[in-house]
Amino acid sequence: MKINLMTIKWGTKFQPDYPNLIHRMAKRWMPCEFDSYCMTDNGDGLDSDIRIVECTEKWLWDDVIDNCQGQQQWWFWDAVKMSLFAPKLCGIEGRILFSDLDNLFLDDMSRVINTEPPAIIPTNWMPGYHVGMHGGNYFLTMLFNASLIYVDNTSPVTNHIWEHFKKHYEKARGSLYSSDAYLWRCHRDKMNTYPQGTVYSHSRGAKYPDKQKYKYRPDHAVCVFMEDFEPDPLDIREGWEADICKQYL
Repeated sequence: MKINLMTIKWGTKFQPDYPNLIHRMAKRWMPCEFDSYCMTDNGDGLDSDIRIVECTEKWLWDDVIDNCQGQQQWWFWDAVKMSLFAPKLCGIEGRILFSDLDNLFLDDMSRVINTEPPAIIPTNWMPGYHVGMHGGNYFLTMLFNASLIYVDNTSPVTNHIWEHFKKHYEKARGSLYSSDAYLWRCHRDKMNTYPQGTVYSHSRGAKYPDKQKYKYRPDHAVCVFMEDFEPDPLDIREGWEADICKQYL
């Protein structure tokens, strides 16, 4: 089995060290052959074995750049994340593992890639499902987290999700908080989730009610930094997070 590892870097929030870090951690922990891609507007500083690609769904890319302003800026990232479900995205066919740039890989990734795609993180660290509002949009206290998405873009299930998203894109952008919420609300019967003990939240722990925040959990494969209030991994100057990053950079 071969995996296509995908990151997205746009603008100046994240420097090249972030996709490089994901790529180098994957070299250590990915149990199979993989190619690395970065969807970006500026490939300067990326490792030479990361392939630079542009989003081939131009209608989506142009629309989110032009229209997702102010309170809807998050839909720039979430809409482009949804393009992972498109057939032959960036000319890539097969299994794609997307990682947010502020994730840390801590252990063997077999539990991730052996999950049948399409797969997403279950938010076991949350107390349960409820609906609220954020900026006029529905907010689902999420049973899904899209920091790590695994798809097979040759699969009819994946293609169905993409076609549904294209058809209902305007409605989703106007009424839902994020891609996490869209996938939960519209496709939770089609999405698989990684096994308990595979992914945990840096700020919320592994399973509710987990009181041990910011803990190093090397028995988990991935740690996600999901909150706006917490620093990104490379901004942490001491502690286990900094020690992990220093191994690769």
